[in-house]
Amino acid sequence: MGGITIKKVYLVIICLSALFLYACQKQSSDSDSKVSKVAIDSIMYQKFENLLENTYGLEPYFSEENWIDSEGNLLYPYEDNSELMTGIGNILASLYMPQEVVENASSEEHLKIVLDGLLETNAVTPYIYNNPSDYVSYCCGINQAVNELLQRSDLVDIIYNDYCNRSYDMSDESAKSYEVNKLQFEEIILGSNHAFTLMNDDMREDILKEVIRKNAEIAVHANAIGLTSGFFAMIEDEYSHGNSDWYTYICENNCSEAKNLINVEIPSWRN
Repeated sequence: MGGITIKKVYLVIICLSALFLYACQKQSSDSDSKVSKVAIDSIMYQKFENLLENTYGLEPYFSEENWIDSEGNLLYPYEDNSELMTGIGNILASLYMPQEVVENASSEEHLKIVLDGLLETNAVTPYIYNNPSDYVSYCCGINQAVNELLQRSDLVDIIYNDYCNRSYDMSDESAKSYEVNKLQFEEIILGSNHAFTLMNDDMREDILKEVIRKNAEIAVHANAIGLTSGFFAMIEDEYSHGNSDWYTYICENNCSEAKNLINVEIPSWRN
């Protein structure tokens, strides 16, 4: 009887050891796949400024309970309160998130807040900025989702996947200006030195192909868009500030089609 008990004890120990090893391996795997924050030093980035309180003297319209449901899913409370999404003060108050919400939201969720929240309003528009980096930088300074997204290690994957599903060939006139805002926003980020460092060569090739394809759409709809490609304009912008990793890459790899779309001598992103 004693021998059988000892065998059972050994069996339990072996099972527990296996479970412990599996848990450790899973935890390690989860940790490895977790999105991290990366350091960012870019002309398109600035620290978040709480204009909501400091400039407009307002408080956030929605609390943590409004942003996250009982199961931990992110909600978008401003979507059910569209009447508040007019005027810069109301827009900032509607999109302001508690810090825990900012940190726990996925990069996809932050991009949705940026594109379907901030850039679907009259709060910002690329047309008024002399340089493409100024457009993203301003968004970054007033909106937590933009600020957080730019610091995420999966930034390029998230932006590129969405970018591929958008087009400058727009049939809906009422939505055209907002769609251009979004495309320009994504192209500027993809054309930045910061994004370049987060890519491998395969992704750089894919992005160049997609940007060039969309640039042909811009050429057809130039009068309606009024802006050149945000991607190539950002390359010119960073080159004028001292260096563009994309420009160096394009020249070193003899990407003539892309190089012909860049004018570092007279940079401009207006048609």
